[in-house]
Amino acid sequence: MSSFMYVLFSKIFDILKSPKLLIWVALTSVLFLYIPVSIVPYSEYQNLKNQYGIWVLLILISSISMLTIEAVIYLYNHVKKISNLNRYKKRIRDRLESLSEDEKAILREFIIQDRNLIKLPIDNANVSSLLDAGIIKLSKRLFEFHHGRSLGLFSLTETASLFISQELLSFPQEGPTPENIEKIQKLRPRFAVEIEHKDRIWNL
Repeated sequence: MSSFMYVLFSKIFDILKSPKLLIWVALTSVLFLYIPVSIVPYSEYQNLKNQYGIWVLLILISSISMLTIEAVIYLYNHVKKISNLNRYKKRIRDRLESLSEDEKAILREFIIQDRNLIKLPIDNANVSSLLDAGIIKLSKRLFEFHHGRSLGLFSLTETASLFISQELLSFPQEGPTPENIEKIQKLRPRFAVEIEHKDRIWNL
């Protein structure tokens, strides 16, 4: 019974601290207290104000206090969320600036293959490193294997996408000249070339 009453009071409290309800209570209280008696078509309105005015005033003060508390909590959580997001973005940006050549080669595959989702070995050390860093994410685990290793469909995270550029991934600044294309092709991860070749053969 006590557990039921606790849940009941918690639900009631959640309803009572609803901003919309608090605003409605505050506005209603203000109208009751300060609307001119002359425009209210009720002869006993002044008596009601005299009898219940102090209680309505207390309700008004309470609702405004609750609104203030809720506003402060909201602002605090909003600022905290923005602060955490900025720290997260900085961590991703710093990590991208310290990519190894093998990690860059993996990330270049998104541009080379011109896909948002690419197949990568799940237990590859560099893939795992990028996954743990929040630069890529596993979108789907596949029932496919490459040399006994499980494959998955991976995509860039939204935050990482904001900072990744061809310059960051060491694409030649001169553009896709035949020499540069050949150079980049030689730097591709062997597993990426083999997986793409197999998919091309099987029209996957």
